[in-house]
Amino acid sequence: MKKPIITVLAAVMLAGGFLPVSGQEWGVTERKSSGVEFIVDLRPGSMLFSSDIDGFEIRSCDTNWFTAGNVGDWNYYKGSTWDGINILEGTGSFIPNFSAGIGINTPVLYIDITGGFGYQYNTAFNGLMTFADVAARFKLGDFVTLGPHLGIVNFSPKWSGLDAESWSYSRVSDSDDIKFSPGTGTRIGVTLTAGKRKISFVGSIDYINVKCDIKSYNRWYIRALDDDTVNRYDYYDNTSTWTRESTIDLSGVAIQLGVLFGT
Repeated sequence: MKKPIITVLAAVMLAGGFLPVSGQEWGVTERKSSGVEFIVDLRPGSMLFSSDIDGFEIRSCDTNWFTAGNVGDWNYYKGSTWDGINILEGTGSFIPNFSAGIGINTPVLYIDITGGFGYQYNTAFNGLMTFADVAARFKLGDFVTLGPHLGIVNFSPKWSGLDAESWSYSRVSDSDDIKFSPGTGTRIGVTLTAGKRKISFVGSIDYINVKCDIKSYNRWYIRALDDDTVNRYDYYDNTSTWTRESTIDLSGVAIQLGVLFGT
């Protein structure tokens, strides 16, 4: 009688080793994974702060405007009115965006592979933004994930024109005066989510590194601020560099807030 009883008890104990009770197996929490799922990432509350665009300046050299005097090729009315000065002041651009892709659910982390598009907007230029991204979000308990992400991003801005300086007879540039070439670069950052798998808050802090080539037309010129010691309002010296072709650096820190949906 003892042998059958011992055999039955051994079988029950062996089976019990593979049957977790209340999410636990011999005191160890079970970590579940469900393979691959479809995810959607919507981030309407996103901004890019590009420090180098503050002070970006273009200037018109149209001889039809002023004939009171000139310094080199620049026509001016001494001490009073400049003939078309457009200066970008500020660093921020709105970049609301949408992406979708697959999420790989493993016992310790989510691996997200996504692609999407967005729109960059500020008062001077705006246009389409496209990107692709890979993220590794480590599971910190049942409701929070945190991890790095890396991707490529492309900006295709279009000049929309600036309010000119508040002088009499000043000119305002329009979309035909400045042309951008698309710029492709990288973005790297940290993503945080809080919530359940099917819907959660998502936020990230990223650094975006991208530059665009620009050209000016219709007798507008671009001022390259290579020397930070030069007063951008001082046009009486020859230290400024004026050109028809240049580069604008859109690089900066992006803060993105939104909602992540999973299946």
